[in-house]
Amino acid sequence: MNAVISGLLASLIANTMYSSQEGPGKVKLPKMVEMKTVHERLVMVGAMPEASSAGSEVFVKVDVKNQRNEDMRYVHRHSSYLDIGLAVHDVHGKAVPLTRFGQWAYGAARDGGSASLPLLKPEKQVVVHLNLARVFDLSLPGEYSLSVTWYFVQDQPPRNGVYLRIEKLRFRIVEEPR
Repeated sequence: MNAVISGLLASLIANTMYSSQEGPGKVKLPKMVEMKTVHERLVMVGAMPEASSAGSEVFVKVDVKNQRNEDMRYVHRHSSYLDIGLAVHDVHGKAVPLTRFGQWAYGAARDGGSASLPLLKPEKQVVVHLNLARVFDLSLPGEYSLSVTWYFVQDQPPRNGVYLRIEKLRFRIVEEPR
């Protein structure tokens, strides 16, 4: 009985997340854009919808897989928004203004606070989902690009650090049809 309820709940959530459907029971998923970077056998992939409605949530999925033969660590604070560097620019290269939350997380008065250093073992991955509209004012239709930075460090000496960067993952904000 619980499996049936869970299945119905998952179907309801999927139907509300993606409003346009094609045929009975088939959900039309948004077109996704993704970008991948590999640095010293750490693989980072950023993926998000190619287009989102102005004023709606705009989620990006950031996935890092450790393909090294050694454990790695990454900074983890009480919010993933503090762990990962995000920047959004418009088509002219101008930085998109931060929201009030974005000013707290990425502004000049940013306070990193205490952090832990979770272990990322070989062949394991860490995945986060971040709502860009929570950080940046994405209320205006247009073309934008996202840059993502995440820092990892070796678990054992010499503890060399690795910055993973995705530059210019392009997406659009469109006006909601009336």
